[in-house]
Parts: sequence; C-alpha cells; structure tokens
Amino acid sequence: MRVKDQVVVITGAGGGIGYGCARRFAAEGARVVISDIDADKGAAALKSLQGEGAEATFIACDVGDRGQVELAKGAEEAAPRVLGGGDGDEEAQGGVAGHARANRERPRKP
Repeated sequence: MRVKDQVVVITGAGGGIGYGCARRFAAEGARVVISDIDADKGAAALKSLQGEGAEATFIACDVGDRGQVELAKGAEEAAPRVLGGGDGDEEAQGGVAGHARANRERPRKP
C-alpha cells in the first residue's frame, strides 16, 4: 500500500473489521482517523492503536445522522494538521461522507 504519511479515515473502527483496517493502515505508516458511533469503543480503539505507536485520533460519529457527519467532516479536514501535516485533505473529506451516502440508501433498523 502507498499510504505512508497519508491521512486515512475509517468509520466503524471501534471494533471488528474497521478496527482491523485501522491497525493495518497504521502499520503501513498512515495517520489514522478512526470514527465510531460508540464513543467508549472508539476511545479504547484509539488507546490501543496509540499504544502500538500509531499516529491516530478519534471522532465520535453516527454516519446515519447528517448533522453528525457534517461535524465530523470539519474535524477530519483538520486531521492533517492535528496529526502532523500530510497531504490527506481528499481522503479526510471522503471518509465519513461516503459511508453516510451508503447508509441513507439502506433502511435503518429500528
């Protein structure tokens, strides 16, 4: 992968496949922005990633809520500065928004 020093945004990264992806990108040298609806899981995932030496930050976000997505996009756009430079604006802008579009097209479970 060619992600060294790039900002990568991963939603659903509080556990499971999302967390596994975050670990892999971090191992490849990416600066990782993890996002999850569950703030406790997200914080635990962040602590774990940082414990492994990853440059990472966490944004709590429900990608099914347009207002939260807009707030997260603003935070993600600042991520390259927060995580120490990099050329990650395009990745940061597309991360959560892309998942939000997909979630709007699927019915939400009650």
